[in-house]
Amino acid sequence: MKKNSKKYFAWAIFLLAWGCAHAQIEQVVAASGQQLTGSNGEVSFTVGEPAITTLSSSGNMVSQGYQQSNLSTTAINDVSPSAYRVSVYPNPTANQLTVMVQGLNQQLVIQLYDIQGKLLYQTTTTSEKSELDFTPYATGQYLLQLIDGKGNSINKQQITKTK
Repeated sequence: MKKNSKKYFAWAIFLLAWGCAHAQIEQVVAASGQQLTGSNGEVSFTVGEPAITTLSSSGNMVSQGYQQSNLSTTAINDVSPSAYRVSVYPNPTANQLTVMVQGLNQQLVIQLYDIQGKLLYQTTTTSEKSELDFTPYATGQYLLQLIDGKGNSINKQQITKTK
């Protein structure tokens, strides 16, 4: 009889621990989200991270978690094929960047962005060859985008600025 009571006691402790572990409700610190409903069904989603710890004091609350490492991009603005032949050189560059667009028969917008997506420089030209002065910019990565007169992105390139 003692053996059975120990066995039942062990199972009770196991079930109690398992129940407590699974009773935790996962919270999400959501940066964004949406609920979409259509004729075939409904989907809701959030963009954020599960909250692991929540600390509060004097009416202030902080939730901390971990960054989700499995991020998939589902959309990106593709550069459509163009009739232009684009050359950007030298890359990497320290001082001067040359942008050559052969077959240009309309206005061209040249945009330079930093790694956070902030527009640093923009110019409009009708010339096939343009020079960009890179001396004012810090060492790092930049994005160069070329847009034709109709507003179509004809080329995007990552540019490396060296010392």
